[in-house]
Amino acid sequence: KGLKVVIKEWSGRTFGELEQTKKRLIDEIGVLDLKSEALGLVEGEVIRRKKLFEELWIILKNIDAMTFQRSRSRWLKEGDTNSKYFHNCVKIRSRRNKLVALRTTNGWVDGPSLVREEVLAYFRKHFDNDVWHRPTLDGIEFPCLSQARVDDLTAIFTMEEISTVVKECDGDKSPGPD
Repeated sequence: KGLKVVIKEWSGRTFGELEQTKKRLIDEIGVLDLKSEALGLVEGEVIRRKKLFEELWIILKNIDAMTFQRSRSRWLKEGDTNSKYFHNCVKIRSRRNKLVALRTTNGWVDGPSLVREEVLAYFRKHFDNDVWHRPTLDGIEFPCLSQARVDDLTAIFTMEEISTVVKECDGDKSPGPD
């Protein structure tokens, strides 16, 4: 219980002012944006604006992480225990995933069987079209890469490059295709 009090105080000091800090950063960025539109920014102000964006990004990630952790802790407490919270989550998900009506060129269609028929008819019509002509690429010249550029693109990755990329990734996200 004593630790809980200390942690709450630390959290209040560290994260309690995130919303105020976020608002302050947005205001400062807005001031620099207005100045940039009117007069332009000097090099120091451009660097300052970039640092403000970096700080804002960190704050937004912290807020997102805290919201995610709160939702997980609430789910652990009240989740699968046949509680009102669990049933509300199931109902909300069911409503979000339900397709009740569909707007077509002839008007609205509602009811499961009519919606199903309309969707099937749309896709049959879309994929059964035999008259479709594929475009050709005749007469188009594509630029070619130099051999040096090809060698750069096909070079084997070094362990340093791989470790740098892995360390720069978010902790709870998988890396994208880039």
